[in-house]
Amino acid sequence: MIEQEYRQPGKRFRPFSESAGITCRGCSLPLQRVVTDFGADHSFGRVPEKLKEHYGITLSASTVRAVTQTHAQHIYDRRKAERIEEQPAVTGRDCVIAETDGSMVPMGAIKSAVFSIIRCIIAYLSVRVVSLKEKPKVIIRVCRPFI
Repeated sequence: MIEQEYRQPGKRFRPFSESAGITCRGCSLPLQRVVTDFGADHSFGRVPEKLKEHYGITLSASTVRAVTQTHAQHIYDRRKAERIEEQPAVTGRDCVIAETDGSMVPMGAIKSAVFSIIRCIIAYLSVRVVSLKEKPKVIIRVCRPFI
């Protein structure tokens, strides 16, 4: 791309770059959004092909990786800060006893024939049951026998 550039002593002025919000070797925010969407859904190596196919833009896989990981880091930092602020004071239990059991439950349909009902199993559904209970406080009493 050929861009107009104005110079003053010690300073450059690029009207297009400033109005488009881009820098040299950088990506605009709309392009970063597209790159991040593709980078989240596909491998970084395939994103340049998708960009070329959909938008006619050529970027390297390393640029795609850097942009996607930068946005992911910003999201992670923001959510981490929100979690710290929103975390209430927890008064938990000293000990909790948990038990988990899993089973496969048959899911099916009932088809009615003229004289009988036919049951057919379509699929099995995985079910997990979890039971939580606070550890009971045990009080030990020592009794003296009567003499």
